[in-house]
Order: sequence, then structure tokens, then C-alpha cells
Amino acid sequence: MSSPPSARIIEGPALRVVGLQGRFQTGDNEGISKMWQKLQFRDQESFGVCFDYHDESFDYLASIVAKPDQTYPSDWRTYDLPKTTYAVFDHTGPIWEIHDTWRQIHTWTSPDWELVMNGTSYEKYSKDFCPNVPGGVEIWLPIQRKDASFPNSATSAHIFAMLSRVLRSSSLSGAKFARAGSSLSLNGVSSEVRTDWTYEEVKEIYNKPLLELIYQAATVHRIHFDPREVQQCTLLSIKTGGCTEDCKYCSQSSKHKTFVKPEPRKKVEEVLEMAARAKAAGSTRFCMGSAWREVGKKNAFKDVLTMVKEVNNMGMEVCCTLGMITEEQAFQLKEAGLAAYNHNLDTSREHYANVITTRTYDDRLNTIANVRKAGISVCCGGILGIGEKDDDRVGLMHTLATMEEHPESVPVNALVSVQGTPLADADLPPVTAFDMARAIATARILMPKTMVRLSAGRMSFSDAEQGFLFMAGANSIFNGDTLLTTANPAFEKDNQLFTDLGLVGKKSHTAHKKTPYVVKVTHSTTEPQVAAM
Repeated sequence: MSSPPSARIIEGPALRVVGLQGRFQTGDNEGISKMWQKLQFRDQESFGVCFDYHDESFDYLASIVAKPDQTYPSDWRTYDLPKTTYAVFDHTGPIWEIHDTWRQIHTWTSPDWELVMNGTSYEKYSKDFCPNVPGGVEIWLPIQRKDASFPNSATSAHIFAMLSRVLRSSSLSGAKFARAGSSLSLNGVSSEVRTDWTYEEVKEIYNKPLLELIYQAATVHRIHFDPREVQQCTLLSIKTGGCTEDCKYCSQSSKHKTFVKPEPRKKVEEVLEMAARAKAAGSTRFCMGSAWREVGKKNAFKDVLTMVKEVNNMGMEVCCTLGMITEEQAFQLKEAGLAAYNHNLDTSREHYANVITTRTYDDRLNTIANVRKAGISVCCGGILGIGEKDDDRVGLMHTLATMEEHPESVPVNALVSVQGTPLADADLPPVTAFDMARAIATARILMPKTMVRLSAGRMSFSDAEQGFLFMAGANSIFNGDTLLTTANPAFEKDNQLFTDLGLVGKKSHTAHKKTPYVVKVTHSTTEPQVAAM
């Protein structure tokens, strides 16, 4: 999760713009992009104006400032931007990364101002804007004072959710140069952020010869990230044991007789002390997990909200995994400062019922939908070694890669077998480093801008094998000596591993470091160009 961005508060003048206007459904990237390509504005400021939101549709105007003494084509329309107060955000990266800026805007707060629900918003492109050169784009969002009593005012979280739906449509997010019209490549390997993968395409990638798969994944990784930067997360169990679910792999289920005994929920002060220790050890994201089927008791959830708020105030990114949550609870977590919510699918839909019967696959997808509605980043992955076949691993990757928006992070776990759980008695083959590498590399190629997290099971892999998994595309880990109830490498061992491999930790609330490589940008309407990114 990137840092809350700074905004300039500007009194925007009334302005008349003119251009091509159309009504678009959420997700119609192509229609908006074609409109911009038809206009081909040169050497002048241009505006992508979005207004009149209604039932997942909106009006979009690709425009320039109207000159009173000039005649325009008959199919052009004028629009009067009102004189009002705006929060103005600068997009400093290449245009295809503008979604990252929008995600940062989701975290913006002000003691005095709030965004106006359904107000006219726009992107302003400078006269020297070039899609291959970073910068040259401003995002203007109308705001009002928090004490204003307007009938269309709403809480910031609900406004962010509204913006999130618009952003996924690219109506305001780089539609001028939509991703569908460009691809990135490095050393002959291309990368494009897609959500329309077919099952057969995913299977073909997954089944590539392993070293070729690793090479392609490592190259895709270098197109979108600095490969030396790795996010360090700490996972703490705030409520251990006694879960009513029957997950066959889990030591915390009340259905299984394991070494884990139900414990009372940790107190707020205890959790904050552990978060401070994790931060001092180098962790930048603090994840809190509870052995709940769903969030129930109001007092318990109230304490969780306090934990989220206080850990966020420490300067750490905050993640939770609390089981199923409602839309209302998701909005409350967002208001408290939650950066991400973890809710794994675990495996393919086809294999799922062989592992869990107390919660359906669709229950999990519904929780993920509630998280998205609140504007919280989704953390969602799976577990290898729970009796699945290769087709199930392909099926899980296909489900993740075809979500309406890729998860912000995808944890790839290797089963840590715990005596007393059904899977411990199933005589399953152990997960190898090659198994993990194939899954991580496939995830990296399918979801090139996602954080791929090397999660549970690291204790079973050597330092050299872990280095192989970082090469395959992993750029996030859990650190600390315990993951909920199972062993994990200690902070000191991970620090030495980072030194040996030349890795550096990602800072909290900051954008990812950009690739140090020269990446080729190819647009469908222009000749290939090279941009240093």
C-alpha cells in the first residue's frame, strides 16, 4: 500500500471545455481510448472529464479548453466545469501506472475537507504530455468542507468505494492511453496486465519447462519492479484456537485434536507492543489474524478497530484476516486505516470441498467483494500440498488472475503439516521448492503488478532454494519466528538472508521502487518506443 498522497487545495475557476462526449458502462476502456485516438490533441492542455454517474455508467468528455472565437465540429460537445474547490493530485509516473496513483488517493484524508460524492472529476494532461515520459498528469477531485451540510455528502470510505468502481473502468484512469493499446517488453519477454486469461492460457504458462518459466517470470518481474526490493510482513495471531471451521489443514480448528489450545483474545496493549517490536526488527506491514469463522462480537471487533488505528499511527501498513466480514464491517475497517484484508481461496473451486465443508467457495468470494467495495486492498492466495492436483493449482491461479482487479498481494503457502489435522494423516507428498517456484512464477506472469508473497513453509527450504523463489518472482515475505501457530525463520536469519542475496526491504506507505532496466513500450497506434523506467 502506498503512502497517503499530498494534495494541493485549489479554487478551480469556471472553465468551458469542448470535445467528444459519450456515455460509457463501467469497464469500457476501449470506447474511451478510441475517442482519444480520434481527437489526437497536440501541444495543448487536454481534459478527461467524468460526470453524471448513474447505475454503473457515466458521461465522459475527451476535451480541450473552448475558445470563444473558434468553430468546432458539429459532433463535439461543450461542458462547463464549475467554479469550485478541488483536491489536486500529481501523477508522476508513466501513464500506464496511473492506477497506482488512484490507489494512493484512496488513502487520502484531510481534517478539513472531504470528497464530493458524484461530483465532476477530471484528469488534466499538460500540453507537453507524452505517454512514454513520466508525469504531466494532474487528477482534480471536487471537495467540500466537512462541516458543510450538502445532501450529496458521504463518508470518505463510501466515496472512495464509488471512486474505486470508476477507476476499475479506467474512465478516469489513463483511458487516454488504455492498457489494451500498449504492452511492455524486456529482452524479448512482453508483459500486459490482463484479467481475461483463459484456463488453457494459464495451463500453458504453468506447464512451461521450469527454467524457461522462471526466466520469463523473472523478466516480467523486472519490467514492473526493482527485483531487489522485498516487502517484509509480520503476522500475529490475536485470537488463537477454537475456530468452528473444519479446514483439514488447520491446527486451530476445534474439530481437530492438535497441540493448539484455545486462548483468550490478546489485549490491545499487548498487540501494540508486538507491532512496535516487529517495526523495530524491519517489518513494514503488520498483519493480525484471528481464529474466527466470521467477525461476531461487537466488543471484539471494536478492539480490532482500535488495533488497526493505532498500528496505522505507528507508520506501518495494517492487514487483517478475521474470517468472513460484512460490507458494513469492511467500511469500518477502512475508516480505521486498514490497508489490506487477507482472505485466501486456498485451492481451486473443484478441490475446495475436499478440504473445507463449513464455508463455501462463494462465501469467500463474497467477503472479497465486500472488501473491494470498501476500497481495501485484497490479499488472496492459496496453499500447496493439501491434496490438490496440478489442474487445481492452475484453477486457483485462473480464478485469481481473472478477478475484476488482481489482488494487491497473493500469498503462496506450502502446507506445514500439524499432527492431529486430517491432512497430517493423509500421507501427502511434501511440497518442493520446484513446486513453489512453478506456482510463484505463474502468479508473477499472470498478475505482473501484484506482490507475490513467499508465505508459510519457508522453514522447509534452504537459503539457496529461497533465493530461487525470489528469482521466480516473489517480492514479499512473512518474517518473525511464528506464523499464527507454525514456525517461521527468525528476524535475524532473514536479515542475513537479505544480506547474502543483496535484497533490501520495502518501506511502508511508499510506492514500489521502479525497475532499473530499460523497458520497451509498444502502442497499438504508434511505432515501438523505448522508455527508461
